[in-house]
Amino acid sequence: MSKIAEWDSDPVAAFEVFIRSPEFLATSKRPRKEDADLPPLSDQSVAVYSFMFQKFATWLKSRGLTMSTLDGQALYAFLDKRGDEGQFEIKSRIAHRYVRLIDRCFEHIGIHPNPAQIALRDDRAGGHRLGKDGEMDALTEAEQQRFVDALPDRTGTWKDRRNRAMQLVMLNAGLKVAEVVGLQMSEVGRQRGLDGSLRLAITPQGKHDSSYAHEAFVRADAVDELLEWIEERRRMPLLGTLVFPANFRGDAIDRTTVYRQVRKTFERADLPVIRSGGRTLRNTFAVEEYDKDTVAELVEYLGLALPRSVDAYRLKQKAMKNEPR
Repeated sequence: MSKIAEWDSDPVAAFEVFIRSPEFLATSKRPRKEDADLPPLSDQSVAVYSFMFQKFATWLKSRGLTMSTLDGQALYAFLDKRGDEGQFEIKSRIAHRYVRLIDRCFEHIGIHPNPAQIALRDDRAGGHRLGKDGEMDALTEAEQQRFVDALPDRTGTWKDRRNRAMQLVMLNAGLKVAEVVGLQMSEVGRQRGLDGSLRLAITPQGKHDSSYAHEAFVRADAVDELLEWIEERRRMPLLGTLVFPANFRGDAIDRTTVYRQVRKTFERADLPVIRSGGRTLRNTFAVEEYDKDTVAELVEYLGLALPRSVDAYRLKQKAMKNEPR
C-alpha cells in the first residue's frame, strides 16, 4: 500500500507512526546548527499533537474527506468552524499550530499542492486570517438586570421554569454550557454559605471532555430560584439525575437548544451583545468576580486549566470600566 493510501485509509494510525519517527523531526522548521540533531519529542508533546490530529481526522471523516482530497477551502472550513454558541472554536494561535502540523504531514506524505502551505501564504498576504480571536463580551450590571427581566416567566410551563433557573445559574455561576447541561443533582450543595451562595461540586460526568473536576458556586441572587426548581423537579415524575433534564425520560438537553433559549432571552432584552449565548454569561460572571477573588480561586471556580486564562477577564474588566456601555 502506498503512503498516500495508508493515510487515506487510516490517518490516525498513520499519524501515530509518523509522530514517533525520525521523519517527523526532520519536517521541523525550527532552525538548528548544521549536523545537530533535534531532541526527541517528549511524551507530553506527542500526546498534544496526537489529540490535535485526532480532532482533525474526525472532522475529515465527518465531511467525507481524506488527506488526498483535502483542499485549501476545506482546510479553511475546519479552521473557521463554530461551536454550539456560534463562537469560533479554533483561536488564531492554535490555528497556526494546526496548519504547521498538517503541513508537516503533507510534506511527509508527498502531496502537492500542499493545502497547508497555501493557507500559510494566504495568511501572510492577508487573504484569509488563520483562526479568529474575536472580542470578549460581558454584561454590565444594568444589562444583567435587563437579561434577568427578560427570562422566561415563572408562571409558564415547567420547561419555562427549568430554562429560567438554568440561565440564572449560567449567569451567576459562570458554568460552561456543557457543565450546566450535565449538572447532576448530587453536585448541588445542600447548605448555603454565609453570603447566601450555594456550592457546586462539578465533576466531568456527562459533560464535555475538556471539563475538569472543580468547585464552583452559585451567587445568592440565583439560589432561591435554583432550589425552587430542584424542589419542583423532585415532585415531578422526571427520571435520571440531571438538574435540568430535557424531558420526562431524563435525557440531557442538546447544547444547541440551550444556545437558542439563551439567545431568545437576549433578543427579548434587546441587548447589544456580539455573542448572544452562554459564553457571554460565563464572561460576565468571571469579569464581575475578578476583583473579589484571587486568581487561584477564579481558576477553580471556572474550572480553568491555566492561571493565565484569567488575564482575558482582567483586561475585559479594565476595558468595561474605561468604556462603559
